[in-house]
Amino acid sequence: MSLLEYEDVQGDVEKSRLFDTVKYSGRSATDYLKVLGTVVVVVLLAGGLALYTLAPVEGDEVRPPDFLEAAVRAHFLDKEKRSVEAVTYFLCKDFYAARVKLEQRPDITARQMDEGRRRLRAVERGKNQWEINSSVDEEGKPPCG
Repeated sequence: MSLLEYEDVQGDVEKSRLFDTVKYSGRSATDYLKVLGTVVVVVLLAGGLALYTLAPVEGDEVRPPDFLEAAVRAHFLDKEKRSVEAVTYFLCKDFYAARVKLEQRPDITARQMDEGRRRLRAVERGKNQWEINSSVDEEGKPPCG
């Protein structure tokens, strides 16, 4: 028996073992669907839990609706004749609260000098219509209080 003949015999044996293994593996499409379905359910549950825990709660800083931002800027231009430099919005139970920094104006008298800080309360009264109340911001008060 030569070296080449021995390799052919071993090759035939390995081929038959390979086909036997595949033939008797028992894996089917339903097994793969079970595993894939389990993975999908776990990913959906983890995503839902993450969204629930990251959702804003009362007192959190949020990004407001675009109509509210426009209404706040228009309110201060119309009522106080001052433009808004910075606004931080907070989500409260039935309304939005905000801390507003207004522009400094040299023509304001000493009696009115308040450093341009305001607290704001905005309640939606209709679709994209806001009732806005502002007051001088006092340090230490919570935004939703």
